[in-house]
Amino acid sequence: MKRLKKLLVVVLLLEIVLCGLYVKRRLWRHHVVLPTVTLDDPLLATEFQELADQAAAGGSEEWQALGEGLLGQGFYGEAEHAFRAAVDIDPGNYMAQFALAFCLDRTGRIAESSEAYLKASEIERKSKQLIGSVEHCLYQVGKNELRAEDAGAAIDRFASQAGFAPASYQYAKLLVRDGKVDRALPVLEMQLGKTPLSLKFNALRLQALEATGQQALAAQAADVLQRSRYMIPIDMSTNFVTPLNQRLGIARKLQEYNELLATGDMDLLAKHLQTMWDLAEPTTLHQKSAILISMAEVAFQRRRAEEILQAVDRLKAIGVSSPDMLQMEGAAYQMNGDIDRAIGLWLRASKMSPNIPLHQILADAYQEKNDDARRDFHLGQAGLLEAKQAFWNNQWEPAKQAAQRAIDADPSLDQAWFYLAEIERALGNAQPALEAYQKCLDLNPNRGRALAAAARLRDAAAAAP
Repeated sequence: MKRLKKLLVVVLLLEIVLCGLYVKRRLWRHHVVLPTVTLDDPLLATEFQELADQAAAGGSEEWQALGEGLLGQGFYGEAEHAFRAAVDIDPGNYMAQFALAFCLDRTGRIAESSEAYLKASEIERKSKQLIGSVEHCLYQVGKNELRAEDAGAAIDRFASQAGFAPASYQYAKLLVRDGKVDRALPVLEMQLGKTPLSLKFNALRLQALEATGQQALAAQAADVLQRSRYMIPIDMSTNFVTPLNQRLGIARKLQEYNELLATGDMDLLAKHLQTMWDLAEPTTLHQKSAILISMAEVAFQRRRAEEILQAVDRLKAIGVSSPDMLQMEGAAYQMNGDIDRAIGLWLRASKMSPNIPLHQILADAYQEKNDDARRDFHLGQAGLLEAKQAFWNNQWEPAKQAAQRAIDADPSLDQAWFYLAEIERALGNAQPALEAYQKCLDLNPNRGRALAAAARLRDAAAAAP
């Protein structure tokens, strides 16, 4: 009897311990939080639930994946909850910590966000990617300090990151704003030594030179600026969120379509697009227009005029009017033999968004109609656009050849003469440049840039020994 009582006590104690462990586990277990709104994207609810199930049964990486899926679709609060779980399970998960800081940042909790970014910066990295790097974390703290109107702290923060281009830009920008151009210019020159055609740094350098009255250097900086490109990301939020957005829903299907383009299999592409359209048609998703334009483009490659017009009609029904749509609609009427209607649509498209292929199409169409004047006009416009494109990419000889083709087709095109002059000046050919500027001014006496550039060339020639 005593032995039985002891056994019962042991069983009871064991049950108490097990129940305690179960309750503790339930209390400490991370709970999934999903959006309670009605989702317009028909794929998202299922995909969110799949990620949630994986997170509930998994570890830090699965919670991070859930958070990234939610963040990519704009659900910052729910994503924050998932990232907190990921970090709680594995405090060494630096991307989850960074993403948590980002959610706090986007929802306006600046102090909490900065603290989280600093914590992320202290975690050892497993990769060298830019997004979520130590430099990126500290840069975001500097931007938060600007948002909090603590310019002094921001300047110190950016100054300490001299090797990180976005931070160097913010540092130089703050110095220029405070009138400390003499300190800003060395920073700008150092960065432009690495990326001489950076749009942001060249624009800031021009601003600094103009602020100190260095007009000759400012004129040179303006020349370089017009050929510069956006090369250094200053706000990396889009770089972070866009890939996450493309992982789920209709956006994922569109990304799959873009990857399928490399196959060149138009039948496969048409099938994929139709699947997307069947899903998207009942919704108000903004991707509907992109799907329909792609359907028209694939139909064009398959020479299916009626399918092009069907896609165009659907675009009109949802209120879309774009140059791409007009160009495709014109192509459909051309296939059906109605060239006059096609030309009318192409002309409208060319005024909305001029491009080289479209002007070439119009030139070919007018060639068929034996309209030499309109043919030459569009050949000139195509050549001019080619010249501009090559000029902005610092491809001098191709730019010069394209400008000359534009002039040969349409000698009255003052812009072509202007760009020919700009190219000759960049090549160091002062006299041919001056002659081309004069041709431009003969056609358009009020072209200010040509007047200023020609005057500078004459002044330089007069000053030469």
